[in-house]
Amino acid sequence: MKHNGLMIPHTASAQLDGVQELKSTHLPSADLLYCHTKYIVCSSYAYSPCKNRDSTSYMPNARNASSLLIAADAKKSSLKIIRLRGTSRLAALLLCAIVVLSLLTACGSTNRPSDTVTTDSTPSGDTAPISTSTAPVSTVVSPDEWQRFETSFVGPFDTVTQLILFAENEVAFERYCDQAKEELWRYHEWFTIYDDPTTGENLKTVNDRAGTPVTCPSEILDLIELGIQDYHRSNGRVNIAMGAVLSLWHDTRVSANAAETEQEKKNVRLPSDAALHKAVKHTDIEDVVVDREAGTILLRNPAMSIDVGAIAKGYAAEQVALHLKESGLTSAILNVGGNVRTIGGNIATGQPWKVGIRDPKDLSGQSILGVVASTDLSVVTSGHYERFFTLEGRTYSHIIDPDTLYPADYCESVSILAQDSATADLLSTVLMLLTIEEGKSLLENFPGCDALWVDGDEITMTEGFRAVYQEKN
Repeated sequence: MKHNGLMIPHTASAQLDGVQELKSTHLPSADLLYCHTKYIVCSSYAYSPCKNRDSTSYMPNARNASSLLIAADAKKSSLKIIRLRGTSRLAALLLCAIVVLSLLTACGSTNRPSDTVTTDSTPSGDTAPISTSTAPVSTVVSPDEWQRFETSFVGPFDTVTQLILFAENEVAFERYCDQAKEELWRYHEWFTIYDDPTTGENLKTVNDRAGTPVTCPSEILDLIELGIQDYHRSNGRVNIAMGAVLSLWHDTRVSANAAETEQEKKNVRLPSDAALHKAVKHTDIEDVVVDREAGTILLRNPAMSIDVGAIAKGYAAEQVALHLKESGLTSAILNVGGNVRTIGGNIATGQPWKVGIRDPKDLSGQSILGVVASTDLSVVTSGHYERFFTLEGRTYSHIIDPDTLYPADYCESVSILAQDSATADLLSTVLMLLTIEEGKSLLENFPGCDALWVDGDEITMTEGFRAVYQEKN
Protein backbone atom coordinates (compact mmCIF):
# COMPACT_ATOMS: atom_id res chain seq x y z
CA MET A 1 0.00 0.00 0.00
CA LYS A 2 1.10 3.55 -0.39
CA HIS A 3 3.01 5.22 2.39
CA ASN A 4 3.64 8.86 3.00
CA GLY A 5 7.38 8.80 3.70
CA LEU A 6 8.82 9.67 0.30
CA MET A 7 10.99 12.34 -1.23
CA ILE A 8 10.88 13.94 -4.66
CA PRO A 9 14.19 15.46 -5.67
CA HIS A 10 14.04 17.80 -8.66
CA THR A 11 15.67 16.38 -11.77
CA ALA A 12 17.22 17.37 -15.11
CA SER A 13 19.78 19.98 -16.08
CA ALA A 14 20.58 21.88 -19.24
CA GLN A 15 24.10 20.50 -19.02
CA LEU A 16 23.92 17.45 -16.78
CA ASP A 17 21.37 14.71 -16.37
CA GLY A 18 20.70 13.79 -12.78
CA VAL A 19 18.93 14.54 -9.57
CA GLN A 20 19.00 17.98 -8.00
CA GLU A 21 19.49 17.73 -4.26
CA LEU A 22 16.80 19.17 -2.04
CA LYS A 23 19.30 21.45 -0.34
CA SER A 24 19.78 23.37 -3.56
CA THR A 25 18.47 26.92 -3.54
CA HIS A 26 17.38 26.60 -7.19
CA LEU A 27 14.07 25.34 -8.45
CA PRO A 28 13.72 23.97 -11.99
CA SER A 29 11.09 25.57 -14.19
CA ALA A 30 8.69 22.83 -15.07
CA ASP A 31 5.96 21.94 -17.51
CA LEU A 32 6.81 18.25 -17.41
CA LEU A 33 6.56 16.37 -14.13
CA TYR A 34 7.49 12.83 -13.35
CA CYS A 35 4.37 11.04 -12.19
CA HIS A 36 5.68 9.00 -9.31
CA THR A 37 6.48 9.44 -5.68
CA LYS A 38 10.16 10.12 -5.77
CA TYR A 39 11.16 12.29 -8.71
CA ILE A 40 10.02 15.29 -10.73
CA VAL A 41 11.28 15.86 -14.29
CA CYS A 42 10.98 19.41 -15.51
CA SER A 43 11.25 20.96 -18.95
CA SER A 44 11.55 24.47 -20.43
CA TYR A 45 13.35 27.63 -19.43
CA ALA A 46 16.57 27.39 -17.43
CA TYR A 47 18.06 24.63 -15.34
CA SER A 48 20.70 24.40 -12.66
CA PRO A 49 23.55 21.84 -12.66
CA CYS A 50 22.75 18.94 -10.40
CA LYS A 51 24.25 15.89 -8.76
CA ASN A 52 23.39 12.27 -9.30
CA ARG A 53 21.89 10.27 -6.48
CA ASP A 54 20.74 6.71 -6.65
CA SER A 55 17.14 6.16 -5.51
CA THR A 56 18.10 3.27 -3.29
CA SER A 57 19.98 5.65 -1.01
CA TYR A 58 16.76 7.12 0.31
CA MET A 59 15.18 5.90 3.53
CA PRO A 60 11.86 4.27 2.61
CA ASN A 61 10.04 4.90 5.85
CA ALA A 62 8.21 8.07 6.70
CA ARG A 63 10.02 8.83 9.91
CA ASN A 64 13.56 8.73 8.42
CA ALA A 65 12.51 10.38 5.20
CA SER A 66 10.83 13.11 7.16
CA SER A 67 14.01 13.98 9.05
CA LEU A 68 15.95 14.27 5.81
CA LEU A 69 13.26 16.42 4.28
CA ILE A 70 13.14 18.73 7.28
CA ALA A 71 16.90 19.11 7.14
CA ALA A 72 16.64 19.90 3.46
CA ASP A 73 13.99 22.47 4.18
CA ALA A 74 16.47 24.44 6.29
CA LYS A 75 17.74 25.86 3.06
CA LYS A 76 14.53 27.08 1.57
CA SER A 77 14.09 26.83 -2.19
CA SER A 78 14.11 30.23 -3.80
CA LEU A 79 11.07 31.34 -5.69
CA LYS A 80 11.51 31.83 -9.39
CA ILE A 81 9.17 34.27 -10.96
CA ILE A 82 9.14 34.25 -14.71
CA ARG A 83 7.51 37.33 -16.08
CA LEU A 84 6.00 36.77 -19.48
CA ARG A 85 6.25 40.15 -21.16
CA GLY A 86 7.63 41.86 -24.19
CA THR A 87 8.33 45.45 -25.21
CA SER A 88 7.94 47.39 -28.40
CA ARG A 89 11.67 48.10 -28.41
CA LEU A 90 12.48 44.43 -28.37
CA ALA A 91 9.93 43.81 -31.10
CA ALA A 92 11.53 46.45 -33.27
CA LEU A 93 14.97 44.97 -32.77
CA LEU A 94 13.66 41.51 -33.61
CA LEU A 95 12.01 42.83 -36.77
CA CYS A 96 15.26 44.39 -37.89
CA ALA A 97 17.08 41.17 -37.18
CA ILE A 98 14.59 39.20 -39.24
CA VAL A 99 15.01 41.55 -42.19
CA VAL A 100 18.81 41.32 -42.01
CA LEU A 101 18.71 37.55 -41.67
CA SER A 102 16.36 37.28 -44.61
CA LEU A 103 18.72 39.33 -46.76
CA LEU A 104 21.58 37.11 -45.71
CA THR A 105 19.43 33.99 -46.34
CA ALA A 106 20.37 32.72 -42.90
CA CYS A 107 18.50 30.11 -40.94
CA GLY A 108 15.71 31.01 -38.50
CA SER A 109 15.91 30.79 -34.75
CA THR A 110 16.79 27.43 -33.26
CA ASN A 111 15.08 28.12 -29.94
CA ARG A 112 12.34 25.65 -29.16
CA PRO A 113 9.03 26.70 -27.60
CA SER A 114 8.89 26.38 -23.84
CA ASP A 115 6.52 23.41 -23.97
CA THR A 116 8.89 21.35 -26.13
CA VAL A 117 10.78 18.43 -24.61
CA THR A 118 14.35 19.01 -25.73
CA THR A 119 17.47 16.86 -25.61
CA ASP A 120 18.94 18.93 -22.79
CA SER A 121 15.78 19.44 -20.76
CA THR A 122 15.15 15.84 -19.69
CA PRO A 123 17.47 12.96 -18.87
CA SER A 124 15.71 10.82 -21.44
CA GLY A 125 16.95 12.81 -24.40
CA ASP A 126 13.58 13.56 -26.04
CA THR A 127 14.02 15.74 -29.11
CA ALA A 128 10.52 16.34 -30.48
CA PRO A 129 7.61 18.40 -29.20
CA ILE A 130 4.76 16.47 -27.68
CA SER A 131 1.57 16.52 -29.70
CA THR A 132 -1.75 15.00 -28.73
CA SER A 133 -5.32 14.97 -29.94
CA THR A 134 -6.40 16.91 -26.87
CA ALA A 135 -7.92 20.27 -27.78
CA PRO A 136 -6.14 23.43 -26.60
CA VAL A 137 -7.42 24.86 -23.35
CA SER A 138 -9.17 28.21 -23.66
CA THR A 139 -7.67 31.14 -25.56
CA VAL A 140 -4.03 32.01 -25.02
CA VAL A 141 -3.98 35.12 -22.85
CA SER A 142 -1.74 38.10 -23.36
CA PRO A 143 1.71 37.46 -21.85
CA ASP A 144 1.55 40.87 -20.19
CA GLU A 145 -1.41 39.78 -18.06
CA TRP A 146 0.05 36.74 -16.32
CA GLN A 147 3.13 35.65 -14.46
CA ARG A 148 4.43 32.16 -13.97
CA PHE A 149 5.40 31.12 -10.42
CA GLU A 150 6.73 27.95 -8.92
CA THR A 151 7.76 26.80 -5.48
CA SER A 152 8.13 23.67 -3.41
CA PHE A 153 7.91 22.90 0.28
CA VAL A 154 8.39 19.90 2.54
CA GLY A 155 6.45 18.59 5.50
CA PRO A 156 2.84 17.61 4.81
CA PHE A 157 2.54 13.83 4.35
CA ASP A 158 6.30 13.60 4.98
CA THR A 159 7.07 14.44 1.38
CA VAL A 160 7.76 17.28 -1.06
CA THR A 161 4.94 19.27 -2.60
CA GLN A 162 5.55 21.25 -5.79
CA LEU A 163 3.23 23.97 -7.01
CA ILE A 164 3.53 25.56 -10.45
CA LEU A 165 0.94 28.13 -11.45
CA PHE A 166 0.05 31.23 -13.43
CA ALA A 167 -1.35 34.19 -11.48
CA GLU A 168 -1.99 37.89 -11.90
CA ASN A 169 0.82 38.89 -9.55
CA GLU A 170 3.00 37.77 -6.68
CA VAL A 171 0.37 38.66 -4.10
CA ALA A 172 -2.08 36.24 -5.73
CA PHE A 173 0.60 33.56 -5.92
CA GLU A 174 1.45 33.89 -2.24
CA ARG A 175 -2.24 33.59 -1.39
CA TYR A 176 -2.59 30.34 -3.36
CA CYS A 177 0.66 28.96 -1.96
CA ASP A 178 -0.28 29.72 1.65
CA GLN A 179 -3.69 28.15 1.13
CA ALA A 180 -2.18 24.94 -0.28
CA LYS A 181 0.33 24.66 2.57
CA GLU A 182 -2.21 25.28 5.32
CA GLU A 183 -4.72 22.80 3.92
CA LEU A 184 -2.16 20.05 3.31
CA TRP A 185 -0.88 20.40 6.86
CA ARG A 186 -4.42 20.06 8.22
CA TYR A 187 -5.06 16.91 6.18
CA HIS A 188 -1.69 15.52 7.20
CA GLU A 189 -2.46 15.95 10.89
CA TRP A 190 -5.91 14.43 10.53
CA PHE A 191 -4.83 11.39 8.51
CA THR A 192 -1.50 10.39 10.05
CA ILE A 193 -1.40 7.09 11.95
CA TYR A 194 2.06 7.78 13.41
CA ASP A 195 1.84 11.13 15.20
CA ASP A 196 -0.42 12.34 17.98
CA PRO A 197 -2.54 15.36 17.03
CA THR A 198 -1.58 18.81 18.29
CA THR A 199 -5.27 19.47 18.90
CA GLY A 200 -8.41 17.35 18.72
CA GLU A 201 -8.36 13.81 17.34
CA ASN A 202 -6.82 12.09 14.33
CA LEU A 203 -6.53 8.57 12.90
CA LYS A 204 -3.81 7.65 15.36
CA THR A 205 -6.29 8.47 18.08
CA VAL A 206 -8.84 6.18 16.43
CA ASN A 207 -6.30 3.33 16.33
CA ASP A 208 -5.13 3.95 19.89
CA ARG A 209 -8.72 3.85 21.15
CA ALA A 210 -9.87 0.84 19.10
CA GLY A 211 -12.98 -0.57 20.71
CA THR A 212 -14.27 2.89 21.71
CA PRO A 213 -16.10 5.48 19.55
CA VAL A 214 -13.89 8.50 18.81
CA THR A 215 -15.33 11.89 17.88
CA CYS A 216 -13.61 13.07 14.69
CA PRO A 217 -13.70 16.06 12.32
CA SER A 218 -15.96 15.65 9.29
CA GLU A 219 -12.90 15.38 7.02
CA ILE A 220 -11.81 12.18 8.80
CA LEU A 221 -15.34 10.81 8.58
CA ASP A 222 -15.31 11.58 4.85
CA LEU A 223 -12.02 9.73 4.30
CA ILE A 224 -13.05 6.64 6.26
CA GLU A 225 -16.38 6.46 4.44
CA LEU A 226 -14.45 6.70 1.17
CA GLY A 227 -12.15 3.92 2.36
CA ILE A 228 -15.12 1.66 3.07
CA GLN A 229 -16.55 2.42 -0.38
CA ASP A 230 -13.14 1.76 -1.96
CA TYR A 231 -13.02 -1.67 -0.33
CA HIS A 232 -16.16 -2.64 -2.19
CA ARG A 233 -15.21 -0.82 -5.41
CA SER A 234 -11.89 -2.69 -5.46
CA ASN A 235 -13.51 -6.04 -4.66
CA GLY A 236 -11.62 -6.12 -1.39
CA ARG A 237 -8.16 -5.59 -2.90
CA VAL A 238 -7.65 -2.33 -0.99
CA ASN A 239 -8.70 -2.55 2.64
CA ILE A 240 -8.09 0.35 5.05
CA ALA A 241 -8.71 -2.11 7.91
CA MET A 242 -5.53 -4.09 7.11
CA GLY A 243 -3.39 -2.05 9.47
CA ALA A 244 -2.50 -5.06 11.62
CA VAL A 245 -0.98 -6.88 8.62
CA LEU A 246 0.62 -3.83 7.01
CA SER A 247 2.33 -2.81 10.23
CA LEU A 248 4.21 -6.14 10.31
CA TRP A 249 5.62 -5.54 6.82
CA HIS A 250 6.29 -1.88 7.59
CA ASP A 251 8.38 -2.79 10.62
CA THR A 252 10.33 -5.38 8.60
CA ARG A 253 11.01 -2.90 5.82
CA VAL A 254 12.22 -0.28 8.27
CA SER A 255 14.56 -2.79 9.96
CA ALA A 256 15.90 -4.13 6.66
CA ASN A 257 16.72 -0.70 5.29
CA ALA A 258 18.22 0.48 8.56
CA ALA A 259 20.53 -2.53 8.86
CA GLU A 260 24.14 -1.62 8.11
CA THR A 261 26.37 -4.37 9.48
CA GLU A 262 26.23 -7.98 8.35
CA GLN A 263 25.02 -9.02 11.78
CA GLU A 264 22.21 -6.47 11.71
CA LYS A 265 21.15 -7.74 8.29
CA LYS A 266 21.14 -11.33 9.55
CA ASN A 267 18.90 -10.31 12.43
CA VAL A 268 16.15 -9.05 10.09
CA ARG A 269 13.33 -11.55 9.70
CA LEU A 270 10.25 -11.60 7.49
CA PRO A 271 6.93 -11.63 9.32
CA SER A 272 6.15 -15.22 10.26
CA ASP A 273 3.14 -16.95 8.72
CA ALA A 274 1.77 -17.37 12.23
CA ALA A 275 2.00 -13.65 12.90
CA LEU A 276 0.43 -12.76 9.55
CA HIS A 277 -2.48 -15.17 9.98
CA LYS A 278 -3.08 -13.90 13.50
CA ALA A 279 -3.08 -10.28 12.27
CA VAL A 280 -5.45 -10.91 9.34
CA LYS A 281 -8.14 -11.97 11.81
CA HIS A 282 -8.37 -8.32 12.80
CA THR A 283 -8.97 -6.79 9.36
CA ASP A 284 -12.73 -7.04 8.83
CA ILE A 285 -13.96 -3.87 7.12
CA GLU A 286 -17.37 -4.41 8.72
CA ASP A 287 -15.79 -3.62 12.07
CA VAL A 288 -15.12 -0.05 10.92
CA VAL A 289 -18.21 1.95 11.82
CA VAL A 290 -18.84 5.59 10.93
CA ASP A 291 -21.69 7.27 12.80
CA ARG A 292 -22.48 10.51 10.99
CA GLU A 293 -25.10 11.62 13.46
CA ALA A 294 -22.77 11.21 16.42
CA GLY A 295 -19.71 12.30 14.43
CA THR A 296 -17.70 9.25 15.55
CA ILE A 297 -15.61 6.39 14.22
CA LEU A 298 -15.60 3.06 16.01
CA LEU A 299 -13.23 0.15 15.47
CA ARG A 300 -15.31 -2.61 17.00
CA ASN A 301 -12.34 -4.97 17.22
CA PRO A 302 -9.89 -3.64 19.85
CA ALA A 303 -7.01 -5.46 18.11
CA MET A 304 -7.53 -3.84 14.69
CA SER A 305 -6.07 -0.67 13.21
CA ILE A 306 -6.60 1.53 10.18
CA ASP A 307 -4.01 2.27 7.48
CA VAL A 308 -5.11 4.81 4.86
CA GLY A 309 -1.81 4.95 2.96
CA ALA A 310 -3.43 3.85 -0.31
CA ILE A 311 -5.94 6.70 -0.41
CA ALA A 312 -5.10 9.55 1.99
CA LYS A 313 -2.57 11.54 -0.03
CA GLY A 314 -4.61 11.36 -3.21
CA TYR A 315 -7.75 12.41 -1.38
CA ALA A 316 -5.98 15.37 0.22
CA ALA A 317 -4.43 16.46 -3.10
CA GLU A 318 -7.85 16.39 -4.75
CA GLN A 319 -9.50 18.42 -2.00
CA VAL A 320 -6.75 21.04 -2.05
CA ALA A 321 -6.93 21.32 -5.85
CA LEU A 322 -10.70 21.80 -5.74
CA HIS A 323 -10.38 24.47 -3.06
CA LEU A 324 -7.70 26.30 -5.06
CA LYS A 325 -10.00 26.32 -8.09
CA GLU A 326 -12.81 27.70 -5.94
CA SER A 327 -10.42 30.48 -4.90
CA GLY A 328 -9.87 31.47 -8.52
CA LEU A 329 -6.82 29.47 -9.64
CA THR A 330 -7.20 28.42 -13.29
CA SER A 331 -3.80 27.15 -14.45
CA ALA A 332 -1.53 25.06 -12.22
CA ILE A 333 0.13 21.76 -11.41
CA LEU A 334 -0.09 20.51 -7.85
CA ASN A 335 2.24 17.60 -7.13
CA VAL A 336 1.86 16.16 -3.63
CA GLY A 337 4.53 13.53 -3.30
CA GLY A 338 3.86 12.15 -6.78
CA ASN A 339 0.09 12.53 -6.79
CA VAL A 340 -0.05 14.92 -9.72
CA ARG A 341 -3.22 16.99 -10.12
CA THR A 342 -3.47 19.54 -12.93
CA ILE A 343 -5.76 22.56 -12.72
CA GLY A 344 -6.76 23.71 -16.17
CA GLY A 345 -4.03 23.64 -18.78
CA ASN A 346 -0.83 25.58 -19.44
CA ILE A 347 -2.27 29.06 -19.95
CA ALA A 348 0.93 30.32 -21.60
CA THR A 349 0.75 27.77 -24.42
CA GLY A 350 -2.96 27.06 -24.59
CA GLN A 351 -2.07 23.37 -24.37
CA PRO A 352 -2.40 20.69 -21.66
CA TRP A 353 0.27 20.27 -19.00
CA LYS A 354 2.67 17.39 -19.63
CA VAL A 355 3.24 14.66 -17.06
CA GLY A 356 6.08 12.16 -17.45
CA ILE A 357 5.68 8.43 -16.80
CA ARG A 358 8.74 6.95 -15.13
CA ASP A 359 10.57 3.93 -16.52
CA PRO A 360 10.45 1.47 -13.59
CA LYS A 361 13.61 -0.31 -14.74
CA ASP A 362 15.74 2.76 -14.07
CA LEU A 363 16.18 2.83 -10.31
CA SER A 364 17.92 6.20 -10.57
CA GLY A 365 14.59 7.67 -11.68
CA GLN A 366 16.15 9.59 -14.58
CA SER A 367 14.35 7.90 -17.48
CA ILE A 368 10.79 8.22 -18.66
CA LEU A 369 8.73 6.00 -20.92
CA GLY A 370 6.75 8.94 -22.29
CA VAL A 371 4.42 11.75 -21.30
CA VAL A 372 0.68 12.25 -21.04
CA ALA A 373 -1.24 15.44 -21.71
CA SER A 374 -3.28 16.47 -18.69
CA THR A 375 -5.94 19.16 -18.33
CA ASP A 376 -7.94 19.10 -15.09
CA LEU A 377 -6.89 15.49 -14.52
CA SER A 378 -4.79 13.48 -12.09
CA VAL A 379 -1.92 11.15 -12.96
CA VAL A 380 -0.58 8.72 -10.35
CA THR A 381 1.91 5.86 -10.67
CA SER A 382 2.62 2.96 -8.30
CA GLY A 383 5.66 0.74 -8.77
CA HIS A 384 7.80 -1.86 -7.06
CA TYR A 385 10.75 0.55 -7.17
CA GLU A 386 9.06 2.48 -4.34
CA ARG A 387 9.92 1.65 -0.73
CA PHE A 388 11.09 -1.86 -1.43
CA PHE A 389 13.56 -3.76 0.69
CA THR A 390 15.99 -6.56 -0.06
CA LEU A 391 16.55 -9.53 2.20
CA GLU A 392 18.80 -12.51 1.46
CA GLY A 393 19.04 -11.48 -2.19
CA ARG A 394 15.32 -11.12 -2.77
CA THR A 395 13.48 -7.85 -3.29
CA TYR A 396 10.13 -7.28 -1.58
CA SER A 397 7.55 -4.71 -2.68
CA HIS A 398 5.65 -2.40 -0.33
CA ILE A 399 2.28 -3.41 -1.85
CA ILE A 400 0.78 -6.33 0.07
CA ASP A 401 -1.59 -8.84 -1.56
CA PRO A 402 -4.60 -9.39 0.75
CA ASP A 403 -4.92 -12.98 -0.47
CA THR A 404 -1.35 -14.14 0.19
CA LEU A 405 -0.48 -11.51 2.84
CA TYR A 406 2.86 -11.17 1.00
CA PRO A 407 4.14 -8.49 -1.37
CA ALA A 408 2.39 -8.53 -4.74
CA ASP A 409 4.28 -9.46 -7.91
CA TYR A 410 1.93 -8.94 -10.86
CA CYS A 411 3.67 -6.16 -12.81
CA GLU A 412 6.41 -3.58 -12.33
CA SER A 413 4.31 -0.41 -12.34
CA VAL A 414 0.86 0.96 -13.10
CA SER A 415 0.00 4.53 -14.07
CA ILE A 416 -3.53 5.87 -13.76
CA LEU A 417 -5.21 8.79 -15.51
CA ALA A 418 -8.40 9.82 -13.72
CA GLN A 419 -10.75 12.72 -13.10
CA ASP A 420 -9.67 13.03 -9.49
CA SER A 421 -6.56 12.22 -7.49
CA ALA A 422 -8.37 10.12 -4.86
CA THR A 423 -9.59 7.66 -7.50
CA ALA A 424 -6.22 7.64 -9.27
CA ASP A 425 -4.50 6.90 -5.96
CA LEU A 426 -6.83 4.00 -5.27
CA LEU A 427 -6.58 2.46 -8.75
CA SER A 428 -2.81 2.72 -8.93
CA THR A 429 -2.67 0.36 -5.95
CA VAL A 430 -5.58 -1.90 -6.93
CA LEU A 431 -4.18 -2.62 -10.39
CA MET A 432 -0.83 -3.57 -8.87
CA LEU A 433 -2.76 -6.34 -7.10
CA LEU A 434 -4.38 -7.79 -10.23
CA THR A 435 -3.37 -9.29 -13.55
CA ILE A 436 -3.58 -6.93 -16.52
CA GLU A 437 -6.76 -8.60 -17.78
CA GLU A 438 -8.32 -8.46 -14.33
CA GLY A 439 -7.34 -4.81 -14.10
CA LYS A 440 -8.96 -4.00 -17.45
CA SER A 441 -12.13 -5.70 -16.29
CA LEU A 442 -12.17 -3.70 -13.05
CA LEU A 443 -11.61 -0.42 -14.93
CA GLU A 444 -14.95 -0.92 -16.67
CA ASN A 445 -16.50 0.04 -13.32
CA PHE A 446 -14.58 3.34 -13.32
CA PRO A 447 -15.78 5.45 -16.30
CA GLY A 448 -13.25 8.05 -17.41
CA CYS A 449 -10.30 6.23 -15.84
CA ASP A 450 -7.45 4.79 -17.91
CA ALA A 451 -4.26 2.88 -17.18
CA LEU A 452 -0.79 1.99 -18.41
CA TRP A 453 0.91 -1.21 -17.22
CA VAL A 454 4.61 -2.03 -17.39
CA ASP A 455 5.42 -5.73 -17.15
CA GLY A 456 8.98 -6.56 -18.13
CA ASP A 457 9.54 -5.25 -21.64
CA GLU A 458 5.82 -5.05 -22.39
CA ILE A 459 3.79 -1.87 -22.09
CA THR A 460 0.02 -2.19 -22.16
CA MET A 461 -2.43 0.71 -22.04
CA THR A 462 -6.11 1.41 -22.47
CA GLU A 463 -7.32 3.31 -25.52
CA GLY A 464 -8.10 6.39 -23.45
CA PHE A 465 -4.55 6.48 -22.09
CA ARG A 466 -3.10 5.98 -25.56
CA ALA A 467 -5.07 8.99 -26.87
CA VAL A 468 -3.11 11.40 -24.66
CA TYR A 469 0.20 9.50 -24.44
CA GLN A 470 3.37 10.29 -26.36
CA GLU A 471 6.09 7.66 -26.24
CA LYS A 472 9.67 8.74 -25.72
CA ASN A 473 11.58 8.86 -29.01
